[in-house]
Amino acid sequence: MKFFSIIGNSFGCSASGERLVSAARDGDIQEAKALLEYNPRLARYSTFGVRNSPLHYSAAQGHHEVFSSYIFYIVQLFESCGDGDFTCF
Repeated sequence: MKFFSIIGNSFGCSASGERLVSAARDGDIQEAKALLEYNPRLARYSTFGVRNSPLHYSAAQGHHEVFSSYIFYIVQLFESCGDGDFTCF
């Protein structure tokens, strides 16, 4: 269950988060990468609590490039914490 608290909604990035969801759902890899590069904390964004993230939308639509890119940014965020304290992002 701790994973869901890590991926949970990141307050203050709702508009950008919704853009990321749209990019993930539509398979727009350039938009997804640009948004995640601009604000890596968007990797935590989810809709409807912690039930739907851009990761879920991209996987459901079969957009494997967006899915892989999203996973890459999540891993980068985890690694940036170093000591396992995931509250740093």
